[in-house]
Amino acid sequence: MLQRRPEDGGEPYTGAEVVNPAIATFIQLDDIRLALERLTTLMAAQVPEGVLNELVFSVAGGAQSYVRTDRPWFSFTITNDGPGTIYFNVNGGQRIELRVNESRDVDMKRGVIRAIGLFNTGTSTSGGRIDGKY
Repeated sequence: MLQRRPEDGGEPYTGAEVVNPAIATFIQLDDIRLALERLTTLMAAQVPEGVLNELVFSVAGGAQSYVRTDRPWFSFTITNDGPGTIYFNVNGGQRIELRVNESRDVDMKRGVIRAIGLFNTGTSTSGGRIDGKY
C-alpha cells in the first residue's frame, strides 16, 4: 500500500483511491535519493583523508596514559624510542608489547580508533612517537 509521508499529511492512501503513476514514481525516486544521500555520507566517513597526526609521548615508570583522538583514526604507527619496553592497546583492547626501537603498524581499515592506551611496567620513563592517519 502506498503511504503518504508524515510531512505530506501522514494519511495513508486507501485502496479506493487512484494514484497518478507519475506521482508514485516521483515518491519512489525521492525515497531512493534520500537513501543514496545517507549511503554517500556513510561511505565518505569510511574513506581516509590521508591526514597525518604526529604525536610524541612519554610514560612514567609504572604508569599508564591514554591518547584520545579528536577524530577517529583509520591507522597509526607507534614507535618506542625507549629506554624500556612499553605496552599499548587500541580502544581498551588487548595489550601489545613494544620493545625499544620497535615500531608497529596498526590498520583498522575503518575510522574506529578513538583511544590508544600506553602502559609502562618498568621503573624509568619511556617515550616514543605515534603517527595517526585519519
